[in-house]
Amino acid sequence: MSATIDILIVDDSTSDLKLLSSILNNSGFNIRAANSSELAFRSIGAKLPDLIILDIKMPGIDGFEVCKRIKSNYKTSNIPIIFISAAQDADLIKTAFNVGGIDYINKPFNSIEVLARINTHLTLQKTFSEMEAHNIKLKNEIIERNRLEELLKVYQFELEFKVNERTLELKKKNEQLVADLNYIQKIEKAFTDSEHKYKTFFNSSPTGIGIANEKGIVFAMNKSMETFSGYKIEEMNNIGVDSMYFNPKERENVISIIKKQGNLRNYETKLVKKSGEVFDALLNIDLLEINNEKLMFTTLLDITDKKLTENALAESEIKLRAIFDTSIDAIGVSQAGKHIFVNPAYINLFGYLSSAEILEKTVLDIIAHSEREYILNNINKRVNAEPAPTNYETIGLKKDGTEFPLEVNVSSYTHAGIVYTVVILRDIRERKAAQIALMESEKKFKLMVNVSPEAIIVHSGGKILYANPSSVKLIEADSADQLLNTIAINFVHPDYRAAAIKRIKKMYETGEPSEFNQEKFITFKNKVIDVEVIGIPISYLGQPAIQTIIRDISERKKYESVLQSKIEELERFNNVTIDRELKMIELKKEVNNLLLQLNKNIKYEIH
Repeated sequence: MSATIDILIVDDSTSDLKLLSSILNNSGFNIRAANSSELAFRSIGAKLPDLIILDIKMPGIDGFEVCKRIKSNYKTSNIPIIFISAAQDADLIKTAFNVGGIDYINKPFNSIEVLARINTHLTLQKTFSEMEAHNIKLKNEIIERNRLEELLKVYQFELEFKVNERTLELKKKNEQLVADLNYIQKIEKAFTDSEHKYKTFFNSSPTGIGIANEKGIVFAMNKSMETFSGYKIEEMNNIGVDSMYFNPKERENVISIIKKQGNLRNYETKLVKKSGEVFDALLNIDLLEINNEKLMFTTLLDITDKKLTENALAESEIKLRAIFDTSIDAIGVSQAGKHIFVNPAYINLFGYLSSAEILEKTVLDIIAHSEREYILNNINKRVNAEPAPTNYETIGLKKDGTEFPLEVNVSSYTHAGIVYTVVILRDIRERKAAQIALMESEKKFKLMVNVSPEAIIVHSGGKILYANPSSVKLIEADSADQLLNTIAINFVHPDYRAAAIKRIKKMYETGEPSEFNQEKFITFKNKVIDVEVIGIPISYLGQPAIQTIIRDISERKKYESVLQSKIEELERFNNVTIDRELKMIELKKEVNNLLLQLNKNIKYEIH
């Protein structure tokens, strides 16, 4: 896909919006982002996007209502919408498709899955739109071409009839000229009227008409032929009819066919206008003999647009076939419950070896028996042009009899009055297993959080969304309900709030957890306690949030204070003891000096 594809992403989650925009920008898409429903409506009003990626749960107008409004507006109803959500609720997913979504992507995002789904739906949307437009245009052109050919046959028949009639009349007139002069005059008048009608048709026909001999000398050209060629009759005779052919020698082949068959029917060739422009032409030529001279009565139609349409249609079909054959999703087309064609992924999904093998099966043959009544009901609704689910889960049946869960995305289109059904199928066994594992993991996590001796709260947008029993006890609340939807920062002591706000903002921006920080909290009973906290950025209920773990360190602080006072007391005692020791040494020195003066032996050994 090129950068001309314009995608609008609508999600109130800044992190998800940035991640999804980054994935799609790196793939060459032109991205518009809206973090609210109101901004999304303004963006759509300014310029219609090619595709919308829409979050389900948003403040104010949710994704379902946004989708309904878009689909109810004839200007925006054809914009494909892919829903995104972290929710795994089957009813929620079903609603997403019922309101008009074409697909559903789970959070967290898998970039390969996101790009594969978006490219598939954009390509399918573009290809089917182009095919429908091309088919309509080609059908109209064929109808017009058939109408003109039938009209031309009538004109040719009339012209041949009139020419032969004129020859016969002239012969009779010559034989009866002397005997019946008045009758001859009457016949001449009738001929004049007929010739006038012929000239009127000749000059007003939208088909190019010309009369020339084998040598290429032109005797007559109508206005349409002059328009197609760009030449007047005098100019044409100066350059020769051969020069109008892109390949000048091709006229020799045309003359050869006419001589052999007596005419030339629906002959496609390339001609060159006076301006040098090459165009595709459809020629029909009849060989007439007038006054013993063989003349070629030629009609010409410019079919350049038709050829371009046919080439574009062929190219479109090649692209569609390439997408169809290489898609990782199983894609099948059916009519009234019978397979028309399927891609390789579809064959592999059900364990068959070839398309011929699976085309012998009906749609119900590859569905588990328990689900066939539901599927048959949906098939009948589509055949009767009644509303039917476009996305649902069912149970598939492999060739070997193995049953497995399937996600089904369905769309229908009508061609030549016949309703066809296009399905995209996905084996969701791994997703189901992951969902079960996730539910078990969440159950264990919630149990661990609830029994944790540490106080744990989750807050988003400043409000507390979850509080475990230990946090209720720490904040001195009556219950967890008393904490829910309160402002988390209000429990932080005013001296520490600025630092806490700065720390929370940094976690939202970087997605990295904070370090352990010591601060003071104020409980519901206005008690100030010392705490140690750490914050971890998480996604909670589909929105960015902070999980905060709080540890009461009031007792530790009290013991640290007592310990500090004891250390200070010990230091003071130690200093007093040192002073006493120094004083004793001085006194011993003085006693020894006095004994020496008295010629006595010293009494104290000093070290």
